[in-house]
Amino acid sequence: MIITNGTSGAFLLLCSVLLEKGRSLALADPGYPCYKNFAALFDAEVTSIPVSEESSFEITEVALINSGKVPDILIISNPTNPTGTVYREGSINSLSKIFENSKRTFVVDEIYRGLYYGEKIRTALAVSDRIIVVDGFSKAFAMTGWRLGWMVVPEELVRPIQIVAQNVFISPPTLSQYAAIKAFDCVQEIERMRMSYQERKDFLLPELRRLGFRIEVDPEGAFYIYAGIELWNMDSREFADRALKEAKVALTPGYDFGIYRAGSHVRFSYATSIDKLKLGCDRLAKWIKTLR
Repeated sequence: MIITNGTSGAFLLLCSVLLEKGRSLALADPGYPCYKNFAALFDAEVTSIPVSEESSFEITEVALINSGKVPDILIISNPTNPTGTVYREGSINSLSKIFENSKRTFVVDEIYRGLYYGEKIRTALAVSDRIIVVDGFSKAFAMTGWRLGWMVVPEELVRPIQIVAQNVFISPPTLSQYAAIKAFDCVQEIERMRMSYQERKDFLLPELRRLGFRIEVDPEGAFYIYAGIELWNMDSREFADRALKEAKVALTPGYDFGIYRAGSHVRFSYATSIDKLKLGCDRLAKWIKTLR
């Protein structure tokens, strides 16, 4: 295990060691946007693999193979941002087998693993110890500003990563590490927080459907809902811009997460109180009536 300056620090270190010009990184589209930016730092090729409701927003084994050559690195998040999808162990195992016995690398970002709303999610390391797992304290422990994460990597990568880390970061903050140790004692508080997220999801999901948003895949983790806006025949950039200006509700256009069907989707976050979610839905309901 390597302690890092947040999960972003972990991905910077990983990409610095594993990527260069001529090597490739594969990602889901829609997906977390910063992965491809780390690849760009090292002049690597990025392959975006379209995912949709038809595959529960997962990269499947078939989709990965059909995308062209097998990439040098595949990164998935589990649960995912922006869709809240949870990869089951069978799906992780299918993807993992493609990368076994090769110099290619499978990485699973588990930063949202502690925020689940169904069956508890086991780490990908339960499937294979050759999978690289990245995790941190910012989401499930609500320690975003403390910038502390970790990753579990094969032994042969430890020293190369240390060499980069000692030149870029020196070390993660000592104060953050002491705070994280204390956080492990806060089991009841963490569970209460997780249940509050589930309460918010259980409120917001049917409300958005009632308003006309198309949500075919229920989110099972993280704190996002990825919703279709086809009913209003409007591009997501315009929709998000007008919702902010006219309804005073902030949401994110699909273009922030890729290009595949990006114009027809927006992302909602329920990382706020029930009262604010209710207020946002009331404002959206009044505004949507003016669009028809």
